[in-house]
Amino acid sequence: MSSKIIPGMLVLFLLFPLIVYAEDIDITFYRNSYSPFETVQANIIINNITLSKGLDVSNFVFLRSDNSSINIAKNLVKVNNSFYVVYFDLPNLSAGNYDFGLANVNYIKENSFKIGRFLAKLQVTSEDKQILSIRPGYVFNKVVTNQESPFTLFIRNGGTNIITVYFQKEGDFFNFGPVHKINLAPSYSNTVDVKTSLFGKNMSVFNGVVKIIYDSKNYLIPFNIMRTDFTPIVENTTISNVTIPSKELNYSGLTLTTLSDKPISNLSVTINVEEYYPPGQIVLRNSAGAGLHNLRYILSGSVNSMFQIQPSSIDVLEDKESAVFLFGLNNSYDFFNGRYSGSLNFVSDEGVELNVPLDVSVFGIPLPTGKDSISIVNETNITKEVPQDVSVSSDEDKGFSVWLVILIIVIIFLLVIFYLYKKTKRKKEEFEGFVERVKMRQS
Repeated sequence: MSSKIIPGMLVLFLLFPLIVYAEDIDITFYRNSYSPFETVQANIIINNITLSKGLDVSNFVFLRSDNSSINIAKNLVKVNNSFYVVYFDLPNLSAGNYDFGLANVNYIKENSFKIGRFLAKLQVTSEDKQILSIRPGYVFNKVVTNQESPFTLFIRNGGTNIITVYFQKEGDFFNFGPVHKINLAPSYSNTVDVKTSLFGKNMSVFNGVVKIIYDSKNYLIPFNIMRTDFTPIVENTTISNVTIPSKELNYSGLTLTTLSDKPISNLSVTINVEEYYPPGQIVLRNSAGAGLHNLRYILSGSVNSMFQIQPSSIDVLEDKESAVFLFGLNNSYDFFNGRYSGSLNFVSDEGVELNVPLDVSVFGIPLPTGKDSISIVNETNITKEVPQDVSVSSDEDKGFSVWLVILIIVIIFLLVIFYLYKKTKRKKEEFEGFVERVKMRQS
């Protein structure tokens, strides 16, 4: 069966978070605590379930300890089917713990439809001096070639003190112009134009962070741009006489991470072929102590043809630098229900290697009918979505079983009728004999 979908790896974009774990949905705050009028940023990560429909702002709730609702203006960014970001300003609240999360979420887990609520504790403090609110709290844009993606950063002082705000950044594709510091009086606001410089850059994905630093606090605003029509430009260059600095080279110096530098030690992918997943993003970081040449990936095991990774190779990855790969499934691959295992390997001409175990669970493909029963046996025990051993009988076998049951019931029914008939006949003969004996005595 050839699928037209482009499923991809579900990649997490976390920035120094406080993780509140839930089995099926993780709600991740960017800080440990917030004060009234500050901007709360939270990641919503879908783990082991399939949403019946995408999340919207109506799914989010903010509750007091007595379960009463608190009205807030929510801003929601959907990055893909498994990753959302929500941000909002806190109203004037008393210090304490509150519940924030999702309610009335329709989802499917283990082939069962469910409606659930997923909440995380949000700590509110009583700080009122150094208070900033921001807009936006997350930036994710899709562009085409030669298109830029600027935005305006809004900042407001909601505290009682004058605040000096500093702007820093990670990423060489945008800047703040001449503005690197502003002073804000209480109740005053200001804007900063963030301008991009994507033109001429041979990249499909741009990942950066806007840093807003004030007092002892900061805001981290992820800034991610994806070119939807990107075609890499291959330069006609030849690399020869590569010198390997054997004394300095760290052969374990390659690491795989998320965009926010969270290490990835293994990859586990669950694919429902009836769902669409955009390609995810993974980052390969070089800390080998030297530049690595002809860095390419190799897929091994039963997953070797399932995935498409772009780019397929990198001419040079300098020390302390990183490269972003788009990680998705091969849309022309014939998927079959089951579990598969292998590894994703990166290797350079210098011999530096990285091996990452890769496990895949595929489901959602209709099973064909036939004379023989179909048995799907799992190859690994990585996820819980697919049972360890599933046997599905064909329609013909099911029909035969039904007729066999009916035949047995008919035979039992006939035996009961025959038994009742014999019993009744025997009693009738005994009664007639008794009557004859009575007549003989009278005569």
